[in-house]
This record gives sequence, C-alpha cells and structure tokens, in this order.
Amino acid sequence: MTNYIESGMDFSPLFDSKRFQSFHIENSTLYQRLKAEGVKTVEFVSIKGEEFYFIEAKSSFPDTTNLKSKEKIKENCQQLYNKLHHSLDLIIAQKMGIKKHEDDESIKTFSESFLNYKIIFLVVMGQSQKTGEWFEKEWCENVRVALEEKLKPLRSIWDINVVVIHNEKAREKGFIK
Repeated sequence: MTNYIESGMDFSPLFDSKRFQSFHIENSTLYQRLKAEGVKTVEFVSIKGEEFYFIEAKSSFPDTTNLKSKEKIKENCQQLYNKLHHSLDLIIAQKMGIKKHEDDESIKTFSESFLNYKIIFLVVMGQSQKTGEWFEKEWCENVRVALEEKLKPLRSIWDINVVVIHNEKAREKGFIK
C-alpha cells in the first residue's frame, strides 16, 4: 500500500475510491517532466461528488498577526497562487491533449468532462517540519483571507472557493488519517 504523507499528514483517505477520485499530481511523470521549467503543483487533485479539490499541505506559514511578517506572507501566498494556477493549467492542458500522460494511469480515472464542478482550493495546515510545533487553529482564517486576496483574479475567473483548515478538521472531514 502506498503512503501519501505530506507535511507530516497522511492523505491516504483521498485514495479510497469509494469516496474520492484522486491523483497525486506532485508525483506524476507529467509534473516531473515540467518542474525544471519552473512549474509548481499542489500535492493532490481530488474529485468528491460535484467538488473538484486542489489540495495543498502546509507545515508552516508566517504569523498573520505579526506586521513584521507581511513580506513573508506575500511570498507564501504567491507560492500557493503559483501551485494552484499551474495545477489548474496542467489539468486543463492534459484534458485538451496538449500535455500527454502516457505513464500517469491515475489521471485517466478522472471524469472526461469537468462541467458543473465546484473548484475548491483546500490548504491543510499541519505540523512544522522545522520545529515540530503544530500550526495554530486560530490562524487558519487569517491565512484564508490573505490567500483569497492573492487569488482574486483566479477566483473571479474560476469561482474558486478557498478553504484553509487545521489538520484536526481535515481528519474530521476524512481528508487525512
């Protein structure tokens, strides 16, 4: 059985085919061929019902209550913007036949049509790999607000819902073990 550990969290429940259609885009050969060109991706893309998730695991984020962290917050939001944007572009390019996925069987399981899906950018905050400390639950809302501001152009085009949750909530919702 494959483990899907990202930022100290086990995302294996995403690969329960009774609940999700998931693809570990970050490990795909399609992405591996493109990352040298500066392409970034989220960890996973998953479909559950009518919801299409772009899932990113984070083990750290600057303290959004500290004004001295303003520049670092901008940098982190830009990185997340790039990951979402590039992942969305990769999926669309693949579905249009522009980018091939010959050796990525998992992406073939996705529905041929993406009509009527609600796009959700889900950021799951977990344990810091540097300090071993867990991300504070109370910071999730501030991260969501900062991220929504940065993602405004993409959100306007794609009607993307931004969700930032703590690992405990992600466990309750069945995204992680």
